[in-house]
Amino acid sequence: MLANHVYWNLGAFVNSEATTVLNDTLHMPYAARAIEIDSIEVPTGGLGIVNGTFLDFTSPVQIGHNISNAHQCGFNCTGYDNAFILDRPRYSAPEATDLSVLTMSSNATGIQLDIRTNQQSLQIYSCNNMNGTIPVKASQQHGSTTTYVEKYGCVCTYSGKRDQFLANAFNIQVVIETQQWIDGINYPEWGQDQYQIYTVDSEPAVVFAQYDFSVVAT
Repeated sequence: MLANHVYWNLGAFVNSEATTVLNDTLHMPYAARAIEIDSIEVPTGGLGIVNGTFLDFTSPVQIGHNISNAHQCGFNCTGYDNAFILDRPRYSAPEATDLSVLTMSSNATGIQLDIRTNQQSLQIYSCNNMNGTIPVKASQQHGSTTTYVEKYGCVCTYSGKRDQFLANAFNIQVVIETQQWIDGINYPEWGQDQYQIYTVDSEPAVVFAQYDFSVVAT
């Protein structure tokens, strides 16, 4: 399964509120379900409904609004590291790229990100393991003091080398991964084989993601 692992902080560390992504607004209108995991983040085969839970971003919500209740990200973890299923509407198609499946914006800068993808899942990781000891890169420093990557300083979309990424970010950015259903190959009842198993006789695997940026009023 292919994915990507891009870290986002649309607030660009411009002020104290923008050192984390907790004040950013996240909207995933078609993410009505999430893949359930155990204490070491291995999928259990369960598919949960997000409505009314801390995983509900089907309407625009600040990332930090319910994060204190978000404990389905591994043992002794508070934050997000969850795979959301994209249930596109009936007039669309499972791999349609005409719809924005995720919108995120920063009140600090007014920067808005919209994502279109042919993938059927989004992994959201809120950089739960950072501890404020790693400085952000020089081009993102503001003023005379050094800004560090704090817990919840990122939102990330990742693929591969997970431990390395976890060592480099913590809640000052967020990772947004466009991907297929995680571990779908081990749960054939999910009906995901055609999107995860490719051979010399099958159609090629195509992973498409488009990132559109705009500026909204703050």
